[in-house]
Amino acid sequence: MASSRPIPWTERFRPRSFGEVVLSKYARNRIISWWRAWVVLWNLRVIWSEKYASSWLSFLRSTNGKKFWRKHKKSWKEFFLGRYESWIKKASTESRIFKTDGLAEIKKAAKPVLEKWLEETWGEYLTEKNVEDKSIPVPPIPPYKPLLLVGPPGCGKTTTALALANDEGVYVIEFNASDERSRSAIETIVKESSKSAGFFLKTTFPQKPPRLILFDEVDGMSAQKDKGGFDALLRILEDIKIPPILTANVIHDPKVRRLMSICVTVFYDRPRDYEAKKLIKMIASKMKMNIPDDVVKQIIRYAPDFRSIVVALETYYYTGKVPTLWHDRMSSLQDAIRCAFGIKSKSGNLEDSIELAKRYLQESGEDILDLMLTAWENAWKFIEKKETYGFYRALADADYYYKVASRRGNWRVAYLNAMNMLSYAMARYGKPSNIWELRKVKVAIPKLGTIFQKLYNILRGEGPMGRLVMRLARYMHVSRRETIRTLPMISHLAIHKPENIGVLFARIGCDDESVRAFLDEYVKDDKIKKSIMETFRKASRMASIRALREEEAPQWLHSAPSREEKPARPAKEKPKAGTLDYFLSG
Repeated sequence: MASSRPIPWTERFRPRSFGEVVLSKYARNRIISWWRAWVVLWNLRVIWSEKYASSWLSFLRSTNGKKFWRKHKKSWKEFFLGRYESWIKKASTESRIFKTDGLAEIKKAAKPVLEKWLEETWGEYLTEKNVEDKSIPVPPIPPYKPLLLVGPPGCGKTTTALALANDEGVYVIEFNASDERSRSAIETIVKESSKSAGFFLKTTFPQKPPRLILFDEVDGMSAQKDKGGFDALLRILEDIKIPPILTANVIHDPKVRRLMSICVTVFYDRPRDYEAKKLIKMIASKMKMNIPDDVVKQIIRYAPDFRSIVVALETYYYTGKVPTLWHDRMSSLQDAIRCAFGIKSKSGNLEDSIELAKRYLQESGEDILDLMLTAWENAWKFIEKKETYGFYRALADADYYYKVASRRGNWRVAYLNAMNMLSYAMARYGKPSNIWELRKVKVAIPKLGTIFQKLYNILRGEGPMGRLVMRLARYMHVSRRETIRTLPMISHLAIHKPENIGVLFARIGCDDESVRAFLDEYVKDDKIKKSIMETFRKASRMASIRALREEEAPQWLHSAPSREEKPARPAKEKPKAGTLDYFLSG
């Protein structure tokens, strides 16, 4: 019996073919060129296994063969890939190799062309390396580069890989974030996949790789759950037998940066207005929906990705309401800085550009101080030299407005004034550019010694203050960023109730170095410092030996009484243990 359960629209309208995927012309051509390079390489391996494999294996069994291969294996790989990459760019557009129909349909008549190129390349290598014996057979062919797709979630990276495989009749072996991606798991799966790929079994020409392997969200590989997985992945990519596609969300992740140096990289971005409108129109036509213009504009303006657009339309179809849409999870700090400086309004109006810059900055979800400090550090990369004075003066005004309002406790006013002034400075003085040029600009974290770098290190749990913040965050069940905002209040508590704060630090398991770092940063009075350290050490000592007599311990350090000794509830209930209110109440 067929199920009456409706199919989610994200699956119903998922692109099934590569042509249906919304991509820029540049990205589409780059992906097709990558796939064609792998298809040609696969057929070069077919030619090699048919013509050179047996003679090479015989040569490799000899002492001279082993010595030769140890010496030339690495240099042959570098030489081959250098020649191959320059040749395939021209060859992929040649009619004598590919058919006009299909993405990568190789002609049978292309076999002599590939054979000739392979022999000429090997001859050039022997000549360049001054190898006198020209009868040495062609060695195994190294793999081509992996494909790395980088962009925010929901923009179509995984869909691109699946649609390409569907068009080409290729089976996909997928590693996603829910799978174990440890060293042993990756090595086992890739090894078994390569074994069953048909090497040395079929030598018919032409062929296509029977499968490709998809490593989804490689920047999310955990150092604990996926221990050793990333290093294993790098080693496997050096000699992988089947085409690999990798996806990542954050361009600035160190793992992604390492992969970009060895991969063909394609960047994805949020839907452009015309792309979002095209998708909405297509779904509305298929579902016979009448969508008002204001709803279309709302979705186009706020939807962070294609997936969110489809979900919003599905919600509107069944409820008549558009769900809350916002970009905050889609923009990193670095992307916000790039776009706020370089992306200008199409109208050319400064006010519109300011609103656009403010939108990018707000979407990052970063604190206004972080945004100002990062803009201060990187502005010279985005503004003309003659505009430097104007920009930094405007940024200084933003900082001044923030400090004036924050001193009076008007945090909302401080944020709005600083954000408005920062957005004006970036939109007014930033050089207009496009997203592809902006992506090449590296937005650096401010240098060591700046406030931002200290905060960054603390957020990562580095150093004495980082360890203290990490323990406080666990104790209060809030984020590290929120804990940092709480530190001034804790410093106020330290000044007025030093014994309480010393016990707090002991209870959360701080070390001497972390407590000293906090005191040096927030407490100036030496007597208060001494009192806190003495209380902290005493409380730590008592907690470690668990032998404190009841009369020596402060009443608020005691654990909760047993059920038999539980006192009657007082008229005014005290705060529960485990919160800062507990210590503030004395």
